[in-house]
Amino acid sequence: MTIVASSCGDPAALTLRARAELHALRGELDLAHHDLDALAALRGFVPNSIHDAEDLRVVAVVRAAEGDHAAAEQALHEVIRRAEVHRQPQLQAQATRDLATVLRRAGQNAEAAVQIDPPSGSKRLCATEMYIRFPNASLAPSPA
Repeated sequence: MTIVASSCGDPAALTLRARAELHALRGELDLAHHDLDALAALRGFVPNSIHDAEDLRVVAVVRAAEGDHAAAEQALHEVIRRAEVHRQPQLQAQATRDLATVLRRAGQNAEAAVQIDPPSGSKRLCATEMYIRFPNASLAPSPA
């Protein structure tokens, strides 16, 4: 029996995607791949461009954890493009944050800065951009 994730955000798919991302960030790549495989099986053959883009963002995080920065960068550019097309600003912000992190780790600090602060007009930083710009900052209130 094949289980297919619904188009409204299947909790099992969300859980697998989150676990795969956490495993990748911890360096547990075998577990991350296992969760991605389970996610692919769960998705079945029902295409959903938004869910595919969300999944691709996590695949990019795994690729970056493996050290394949070029593949991660390419995947994240595709996620950002899809997020723009489908008007998914949160996904676009997450992928942009991840892309800036990948570029910074690859030693491309100038390119990462453009991702963080694009030269398009508004200079007001959102919370995600502020967090990226100050990677050692905490969003928790100060003890003082």
